[in-house]
Amino acid sequence: MSTNRLEAFSDGVIAIVITIMVFDLKLQSSSEDFSIDDSIRQLLPNFLSYGVSFIMLALMWVRHHQLFSHVKVADARLLWLNILLLFAMSFVPFGTHLVGIAPLEPQSAVIYSAIFLFSAVSFTLIRSYVSSLSSDRSTRSSNIHKKTIRRNLIAIGIYILSCVVACYMPIVAYILITTIPISYFISTFFYGQISQQAF
Repeated sequence: MSTNRLEAFSDGVIAIVITIMVFDLKLQSSSEDFSIDDSIRQLLPNFLSYGVSFIMLALMWVRHHQLFSHVKVADARLLWLNILLLFAMSFVPFGTHLVGIAPLEPQSAVIYSAIFLFSAVSFTLIRSYVSSLSSDRSTRSSNIHKKTIRRNLIAIGIYILSCVVACYMPIVAYILITTIPISYFISTFFYGQISQQAF
């Protein structure tokens, strides 16, 4: 089948996931001594977790778009690998909510890290399979594929490390997670490598 429906479905799921996350950003206005400043301060962990999760989902959407621009036809295996990725991404609002209400709890940081680990593994499986379907067997294409897979494996390693560190130092785990999008934006905007992340 054409990848158009697959991409449209994926775009819809990602849009819904992002929309669900923003529902957590609600001011608590039930108390008599309601203060906007105090309510916003209480929501600071929610804002931070939402911002990180939004950027991570946006990054996955961009990479998903780049990847499928090289695919014309989807078979059953690719469909199910894509559904696995969407399944992983659908847990992001849950992890975002946990971090928002209990950012310093190790359980929150572990689950948040594990969700992104699951997403990264799922994305790496799709990327590897798409590369195996590619008709371009040139040395340049092969080098790009190896470099990108290497980056994916490094990201998976960072997520595994953040899962372990989260048990003792949740803040450090969050910092490790944010190194992934930061490194992507640095390579994209300072070194112009966005075109080399096709596979």
